[in-house]
Amino acid sequence: MGENTKQQAQQRMQAEKEMPQWAVPLVRICDVIYLYLLLPAILLLLGSLALIALGQLSFPWLLNVVNLLNLFTTLGFLSWTVASYDSFAPGWVGVALAIGLKYGGAYLITLLQSVGAKMAHGAGGSDISARFVEELLNAFTTLAVFLAIVSVVRLIIGFSVQIVKDQMARAERRVARIDTTNTETLKPSFIPRCWQMSRCRPAVRMTCPNYIDRINCWKRRSGCFCDRELANYLVNSIDRKDVQEVIDMQVATSKAEQAAGANRIRGHLKDVSTRSWGLQKKWCYECPLFIEHQDYKYKNLSWISWPITAGIVFAVYSFFDTAYKASMTWLEQVTGEMVKNGVLPSNFTPNNTMDNGFEWILLSVLTLLLMGYVISFTETIFMKWKL
Repeated sequence: MGENTKQQAQQRMQAEKEMPQWAVPLVRICDVIYLYLLLPAILLLLGSLALIALGQLSFPWLLNVVNLLNLFTTLGFLSWTVASYDSFAPGWVGVALAIGLKYGGAYLITLLQSVGAKMAHGAGGSDISARFVEELLNAFTTLAVFLAIVSVVRLIIGFSVQIVKDQMARAERRVARIDTTNTETLKPSFIPRCWQMSRCRPAVRMTCPNYIDRINCWKRRSGCFCDRELANYLVNSIDRKDVQEVIDMQVATSKAEQAAGANRIRGHLKDVSTRSWGLQKKWCYECPLFIEHQDYKYKNLSWISWPITAGIVFAVYSFFDTAYKASMTWLEQVTGEMVKNGVLPSNFTPNNTMDNGFEWILLSVLTLLLMGYVISFTETIFMKWKL
């Protein structure tokens, strides 16, 4: 328990560091006072309901109870919302209370009044009782509106902040994987190359024939994650600390490339480049570089789902319109026969509700469904089939 409390305190301190300095004192004050405001409000509410149930409503000071209930509930809930700025609990509790007060308050008070009438045997304080019950019902309505507005705003803000935080966290995780010393990875092309992926490091990249020749590893059928021969060559080049020598050997004239290491790896690459894609794709589909490449491709090209959907709808609309009108004609004939035979009443006219407006509604629904399938198919193309 102590460890959990310590962890929560650390998380709280970290959250306070992220908020504006002017907000920290406000949050701390609200965190201290909200219980001292909500507890009296709860006691006043329970006390009022108990007095109604007991039929003891002849006290003149009862009308002040409603004002105190409004005051403590309003300030207490606002304080709890501010103090629990990092939690959705105030929003959901407020919505539940608003619904309960709005739709259950009057029923509960009426039920307690009937019980109180039996308990008090019709005794005393009818004017004050009526005013108190009326004021309490008005308070319930007012508090329900207040709680609903504050809770909905709190939930909208909370969800918006959560979405922004998630997007920022994903961006930070992606940036953390990127090699900041590689200027080409900081601004990758529309469809990035293998050396622009986050896992391609400078020491390896500068000795890699694929980078030197500017040829993707999946096009050459040889990469550092799938070709052991190339991987060993890159590791050995780095270990020998002759990076510049290797680069010079690989970018120099063909005569200089006859050196043993460069010649061997170049010969190996020439052999593997003739390997069929059917043999190579298994390794590529498991390669983190290629998977990241496909992720970029899907991110940058997923928008094609929209024009594809629009094109399909435009192409088939005439067929849809013809089929819809034919269906309506058939339905009108069938229902006409059923009306004539007495199966349906004589005033039954379904085509009055199946007009052009309904056709457009149906088309919109079918377009949304089609959009979902096209988006799913686009994702399958890039992420599953890896085209």
